[in-house]
Amino acid sequence: MRRFAALAVGCALIAPLAPPLTAWAAPYTVDRLLAVEQLVSARLDPSRRWLVVQRTARWDHAPRYDLDFNTKLGLGRIQVFDVAQGGIEQKLDLPAGPGYVALGVSPGGRRLAVARLTGHAYELGVVELESGQARWLGLSPRQEVWGPSVVWRSDDELLVAARPADFPDPIMGFGFFGYQRLIQQWAATAKGDTGASILGSGQYRGLRPQAPVVGLVQVQLKTGQQRILTPGNVRDLSLSPDGRTAAAIVEGEDIQYPLAEPTTPASEATIKHLVMVDLDSGKTTTPCPDCDLMARFLAWSDDGRDLLVYARQGEVGFSRGRFWRMPTAGPGAPLDLGDLRPAFGETYDTAGLPLGGWLDGAPVVYARPAAGGRADYWRLDGDHRINLTARLPAESRAIGTDAHVWAVAAGGQVWRVTTKSAQSWGLAQGAVRAFGPSTPGFRGEQNVVAALKDLALADPAVRPALPWPGQRLPAPLAEIRITDVAPRARVEVAQDRHGVETVRLVTPGEAPKVLLTVNAPLADVDFAPPVAVHHQGPGGKDLTSWLYLPPDLPAGGRPPVVVLPYPGAASASPPRAQGPGVFSPTVNAQILAARGYAAIVPAMPYLSGREPIEGLADQMLAPVDAAAAQGLVDPGRVAIWGHSYGGYGVIAAATQSTRFKAVIATAPTVNLASAYGRLGPVVYAVPEDGLTILASTGWQESGQARMGVPPWKDPQLYLRNSPITFVDRITAPVAIFHGDNDKGLDQSAALFGALYRQNKDAVFVTYRGEGHVFYSPGNIRDYIQRVFDLLDRTVGENSGSPRLPRAGAGKGG
Repeated sequence: MRRFAALAVGCALIAPLAPPLTAWAAPYTVDRLLAVEQLVSARLDPSRRWLVVQRTARWDHAPRYDLDFNTKLGLGRIQVFDVAQGGIEQKLDLPAGPGYVALGVSPGGRRLAVARLTGHAYELGVVELESGQARWLGLSPRQEVWGPSVVWRSDDELLVAARPADFPDPIMGFGFFGYQRLIQQWAATAKGDTGASILGSGQYRGLRPQAPVVGLVQVQLKTGQQRILTPGNVRDLSLSPDGRTAAAIVEGEDIQYPLAEPTTPASEATIKHLVMVDLDSGKTTTPCPDCDLMARFLAWSDDGRDLLVYARQGEVGFSRGRFWRMPTAGPGAPLDLGDLRPAFGETYDTAGLPLGGWLDGAPVVYARPAAGGRADYWRLDGDHRINLTARLPAESRAIGTDAHVWAVAAGGQVWRVTTKSAQSWGLAQGAVRAFGPSTPGFRGEQNVVAALKDLALADPAVRPALPWPGQRLPAPLAEIRITDVAPRARVEVAQDRHGVETVRLVTPGEAPKVLLTVNAPLADVDFAPPVAVHHQGPGGKDLTSWLYLPPDLPAGGRPPVVVLPYPGAASASPPRAQGPGVFSPTVNAQILAARGYAAIVPAMPYLSGREPIEGLADQMLAPVDAAAAQGLVDPGRVAIWGHSYGGYGVIAAATQSTRFKAVIATAPTVNLASAYGRLGPVVYAVPEDGLTILASTGWQESGQARMGVPPWKDPQLYLRNSPITFVDRITAPVAIFHGDNDKGLDQSAALFGALYRQNKDAVFVTYRGEGHVFYSPGNIRDYIQRVFDLLDRTVGENSGSPRLPRAGAGKGG
């Protein structure tokens, strides 16, 4: 763009990451945002013949918007291509109308499990891939949040974690089920009947009504027979390598007991029992009836006779849990770690992940000495413990395994680890990529290690020091990623700087064949490329923030700037949510840049030794000043716009500096004490789905709020870290937005009330039927336009005086 030539050449602090865009490109509007499509996945089936592509239609074409996050289910589209026939598309009997979700291909590549959403009904079906014919099974699978809901045992048999068709799981029903229940209860009260939701604690805990359940269902496709193997709400399931046994994690009784350690944002509402099912006889066993599983780790032995899990017993936190060896027949037993203690991998929700697996028939766990020190992988063979990674230069993480060899990353390198040795493979960690079957849900995304045979070398020129079991791939260009590989073909996804994606099939000696294109209408849209802003944080640490400048900015122009903060986030690479082709309806740098505002996503790592509220304004203003020093933004016209914990951040920062001329907060938390233990309206309306109180308290105790203790232990800590305590210091106009189906609406209401009490400028908008993120196109248009209105009047070109919206910026923004 013209501004880079005029402003960025020779700037030591600023480094553009993309080439100039064409002068004829169109602006990015709200209508274009609402028309964004999504390419969800492009993966080959186990037989490597069929390429299954999951995509979504444009957002404003959804059949309904009362499904919250799951609105995308109604937009789901599936396309299948025959790789053996050069990528010819296979027509499927999935007519237009419902949304479709691919749930996995059978082991031999004969059948594809799918689900369709019709209204609020979510039904499982099977498609014959040779003919494209679909049949529907009358089962409603649960949403794949923690693990798969459908697992194929063979081409003719599948296992389903099923829910009652008229009682959706909490994720599925979040957007509409609570509203339906409230209507019923209001109607009951209006007629003079009882309309109430009942919750209980302590000795009254049993007052909470229980949800109806189905359970783990075995489906025989040849005969059409369906049988329930184990009833209950099946949270996750896994099939043994020999196909004989299914392990199901089933929700049990409510958890309520005082823990000495802080709760986490992932603290569970119910106990999780392990049930083993012999799939031939239908016999079920519970290897450890009093074990509560941490539902993030399931690792089968290679012979399928044992399952390695992590569980606790009694009223203790998971930090005091143990690894357990659960046989398919007989009682389970905890592993004897001696003076070792499990070492968890890090997760965003602070709960962590147990790590481990199997090597040469014995369990392997990630642990560190109880007295402290480095964590390593230890093989436990009876009383004999072997430190497999002791000779590696740093703490490690397994990236690929088989029965006798592990690939482990440590110190930026890949190592070949066996029971007897650990040797460098002579490969940088970034030179290795994983392909093969994927396990959906949190466990699959966070804690399933690839098979060693599915690890490929990303560059064929690389020659490992030791024999390499995987494939070699051509080194792709920066804008191309390889999503899967077959014996004589590979699948590539190319994305250009406008966000247009193409799925291509590449075979040796032939030009790439384009199979489909996603977001083609964005080809003429002018997006703002990310610009690296290097600066120092309040503690003197070198940081990188990301700046987005208006595409049509004239040379020498210094636009007003909107800071988009999220405390705790500090990425060395541009934030994906702000890139082209991403549906980001809440806080959007591209929409701002198209309107003529610069946007900065600041690096805001947690500051060691400081309380959460301290230094937030300084963290937000440091990259503004660095960019202003290069003449790129106007430091006198600064606004802040934050969502969720970013909303907490902007309200807190507004109490710490008068430099912010406008404050926009979406779903903020402003009073940490009154937010303690909060639940959303859906939980109160449908208590059958369980009480997530411990996860809610965990947000304060060990999550983003980082209080460390409950409020009765240190009320002053909560008081001084609650922005509402200091709202008298806010001088800028404030816009507050909240969905009434989201928890914490009282937080925004209290903030508005405090500002109103002081006669301060504020607008409070409640969007009906919306949750934590706004999804209805009408509400999104209204929300963005109100943001523009505030910015135009406070930091825009004619700020300080009334201003009409720009042409085309009203409904279509």
